[in-house]
Amino acid sequence: MFGMGTTSTLHHSEDCIDVQVTEVKGPVSADICNIKLVNDVPRPKINKWMGPSITMSLPSFSGQTEYNPNLLKYSCRIACRVRAVRPAEVTGPSSPLKNDKDGGSETTDFTAEDLVDNARNFSISVMLSKPVLALEFSCLEMQVEAPIILSNSSTSSLRDA
Repeated sequence: MFGMGTTSTLHHSEDCIDVQVTEVKGPVSADICNIKLVNDVPRPKINKWMGPSITMSLPSFSGQTEYNPNLLKYSCRIACRVRAVRPAEVTGPSSPLKNDKDGGSETTDFTAEDLVDNARNFSISVMLSKPVLALEFSCLEMQVEAPIILSNSSTSSLRDA
């Protein structure tokens, strides 16, 4: 489980919020990263340009589970304003990330714990990588249509499994 929050020891103002991300496993917790959200771009005033208006149509699927064996397709239309903003500053945990136990990269014998650690380290590496672009979406309007059944439970391959 991951926890996110601000604390009194971290900087918090109208222009800057520091968020600490912590992984909690039972009684043990580990800091994952800190995210500094800086608002150095002034918010647009009323009747001022707020970025271009965009519209996106996104398909979404659900179902084919034991609770709903049908495959459902939803159609989602999103309209909003978008503008470039300064990316968040992400800093790593205070302790170094755990590497492979033997230090070699040639081994292919991984335990389940090693795979979980590698996936966790990869996720943290992605968070710490340099951002290419940060966007702010505002004036968001979303319209979701009723689902359409694409396949019924009698043709579902998951039901046979």
